[in-house]
Amino acid sequence: MREQIQTSQQTYYSSDRFAISGSTLKLIALICMLTDHVGAVILEPYILANEVSSGFLFTAYVIMRFLVGRAAFPIYCFLLVEGFLHTSNAAKYAGRLFTFAIISEIPFDLASSNKILTFEHQNVYLTLFLGLVALSGYKRIEEQYATENGQRERYGWYLIVMGFTMLIAEVGHVDYGSVGILTISVLYFFRKKRKRQFVAGSLTITAGDMILHGSFLELTAPFGLALTQIYNGQRGISMKYTFYLFYPLHLLILYMIRLGCIS
Repeated sequence: MREQIQTSQQTYYSSDRFAISGSTLKLIALICMLTDHVGAVILEPYILANEVSSGFLFTAYVIMRFLVGRAAFPIYCFLLVEGFLHTSNAAKYAGRLFTFAIISEIPFDLASSNKILTFEHQNVYLTLFLGLVALSGYKRIEEQYATENGQRERYGWYLIVMGFTMLIAEVGHVDYGSVGILTISVLYFFRKKRKRQFVAGSLTITAGDMILHGSFLELTAPFGLALTQIYNGQRGISMKYTFYLFYPLHLLILYMIRLGCIS
């Protein structure tokens, strides 16, 4: 039987017959991420080196990076929020993210910059780790200021925690920067209202990227968030370490493929 979280006003998760589980969402995000990284690590260097601006290869690159690839990160943000809401040990969850952030940094740097180690741009695990730190802060604030009398203080502390983690994300040059933290935060705040969560999350990641980073890259990211609207609230098949291991391994493999193509 499908587990659902209910209130007197609404059901948080989809009960549609075509609703999908958390593991299905993870698999979709993983495929989109792989597609994006094939475009970024293998096709992009060739296109730039040969000044390709049309033809099949260029069209494939645009589709891989700007259509398919952009769906991955918002799905992972959504799953991070869901994982946080259902975890029994947030500290252990954060520890896994940070551990694999360290493991993934060299493969990420090789794939993104051809350098063994650089601090110019950090991998997405650090983004998710900082997002989880922010979520833990929000939960502590909610527990501390649970009554309406503490509403003003609660919102004030929300802004402090959000601003602090966004600043670290920008200074640390983590993937997606402050926009990533802001997107995770918005998805958390609207977690009980799925349609509003989709709208707010879509506006945050698209407009936020334009305003804060001057980029239009995330205009198709809402396609990923649209899939979260048919999430049924179930975990599905256990894929606990699939993404953790897949992320550094596939980056390393793509880097080696690129070396082979170049040679």
